[in-house]
Amino acid sequence: MLPGFEHLPSDIPTREGESMPLIDANYRRLRDYYRGLTRQHAKRLRADPKVQEAKQLMLMMRPYAATEEGITVRQVIALKALAPEKRLA
Repeated sequence: MLPGFEHLPSDIPTREGESMPLIDANYRRLRDYYRGLTRQHAKRLRADPKVQEAKQLMLMMRPYAATEEGITVRQVIALKALAPEKRLA
């Protein structure tokens, strides 16, 4: 379980019909999982916490995925933990 993403499962399905740990997923696999969720929940309101948290995680990963192909959730969380917090002056 990822802190701040309590509703997301620890394993997500892949296109190949297998599953993989969410923490080791790259942006493409996370996007595929998100798209699957949105198709699955199309008739429900998009207030499902899984959908919202998957979108949040994708937004957190997007800046890193643009420059580092294949970067995983685990690596992004580590980078964010090491980065100094930006403070408003």
